Amino acid sequence: MRGTAIAMEQAKVYRGAKLVLDIENLHIAKGELLSILGANGSGKSTLLQVLNGLLPYGQGTVTVLGTDLSSSDRVELRRRSSLVFQEPQFIHDTVYANVSLPLRFRGLPANVVEDRVTAAMEAFRCGHLRQRLAHRLSGGEAQRVCLARAFVTEPELLLLDEPFSALDPATRNTLLAELKEASLAKGITTILVSHNLEEVMR
Repeated sequence: MRGTAIAMEQAKVYRGAKLVLDIENLHIAKGELLSILGANGSGKSTLLQVLNGLLPYGQGTVTVLGTDLSSSDRVELRRRSSLVFQEPQFIHDTVYANVSLPLRFRGLPANVVEDRVTAAMEAFRCGHLRQRLAHRLSGGEAQRVCLARAFVTEPELLLLDEPFSALDPATRNTLLAELKEASLAKGITTILVSHNLEEVMR
């Protein structure tokens, strides 16, 4: 068996006194690709933030990658996962600098950084953009770069918060196919949340 990547039991998240997320039972296997469909405001982004250790939960149990979030080192958890947002988040620098940033933060040798950045950018067909300034990318180019940066750390868990919602259908479908191929090849547990039924079905 592949084992369990995520287990949530009777997990509740509050904002003030308001209950914003209520997960009775959710188990996700290691290497599984899961899509979650829901309207705006239904708690999709909240779920991803809880799983990434960015948002505390009020009740129940949440275990991610074998670690109980109630007592874990959440910084270490975030090192083992990647979160891609709807709006690209870049430093004001080249594409290469942006993709390599998480590896440089970890102090990896320059040759390791180069090899992993090159591989990640090739996987999402954005190697030709490496010297382009990130803030000058088109929407589709920007999300390719965001995916490359998410994969460059070789995460065990990939969380995607509607990263393709602003893209045209052709670009969105291409990126979804590339994402699926790369996730399966690496055995990464992947969760995509969306309000778009076609996107989820793909």
